[in-house]
Amino acid sequence: MQATRREQKRAELAPLVAYIDARCADIGITRSQLGIQAGLGEDCIRKIAEGHMPAAPRLRAIADRIGEPVERLIGLIGQAADAAKMFPPTSEANPAAFMQPDNIPYTGRPQIVGIAPLAGGCLGRAADPRTPVPASVAFRREQIIDGLRGEPGDFRWAIMAGNAMAPELCDHDEVLIDCRTTQPIEPAIFAIDEGIGFTARWVEYIPGSVPPSYRVRCSDARFTPYDVAADRITIVGRIVWIGRRL
Repeated sequence: MQATRREQKRAELAPLVAYIDARCADIGITRSQLGIQAGLGEDCIRKIAEGHMPAAPRLRAIADRIGEPVERLIGLIGQAADAAKMFPPTSEANPAAFMQPDNIPYTGRPQIVGIAPLAGGCLGRAADPRTPVPASVAFRREQIIDGLRGEPGDFRWAIMAGNAMAPELCDHDEVLIDCRTTQPIEPAIFAIDEGIGFTARWVEYIPGSVPPSYRVRCSDARFTPYDVAADRITIVGRIVWIGRRL
């Protein structure tokens, strides 16, 4: 029995859908979330998977959200002829030249990954409930996978609120938290939770303490250091990267 037209379309779009699913997994969002964040509705990707050819504006919106050039997505569509109809030439170049998968400068792996935010998105004072927290924040793959030798799920992202940790960390700095490191073998800046919200503090183990305890301090000398039993504090992870707007 010959495949129906819809089945043919599903087959043509399967590589595109598989790639979108892989990017969603890297970024840490679902198909529905991608559709919503791209402004296309939660059923957008499902409809593509069912064989509905996406119109040019929709494909561009998806490409923008997952951080990919639209040409890469075009190259994954089974029939270049259909893609050529959707995307008329915008220059003197022949559009079919970049619609063939073999001609796409595709590296075989995404160049960005998505990091989920810490709950509330802030370290310090409570986040403003009117401020939306992104579903994920993009980082270079080489920074996470190669540089820090981790996976996206090993990290959390947050924004500093306040200057208690200045000059190391200042108000509105963006930080990356390595959740694999929760034991202060040496003094370092950690994201911690003492039951009143997340903060960033210097934490060091107090040798010989009974019960085992940590010394917690701010960089600002106006804040008094204090000791706390290890079982009274949650160490979320060590801060391993900061970003600061100049």
